[in-house]
Amino acid sequence: MSAKNQSTANDLLKNKKPVDSERLKNFELSPYLVNLIGHEPFYSRILRSMTKIETDKVPTAGVNTTYEKFNLYWNRNFMA
Repeated sequence: MSAKNQSTANDLLKNKKPVDSERLKNFELSPYLVNLIGHEPFYSRILRSMTKIETDKVPTAGVNTTYEKFNLYWNRNFMA
């Protein structure tokens, strides 16, 4: 029996190299979402209906729903 993976999303931050300020300033999430939609059409409807919210209150990214609204919270430092 294989060991269960005990890592979390925050473990992704441990070995992340710092991003230079120019790349950080110019980072755009939209081209990555368009690429995902093109390669994975199933996610098209979901991604188009989400409100994308940039924040530094989450270390990586996260999704929640409020009533009939989906929110995608994303951290520029992680995504860049």
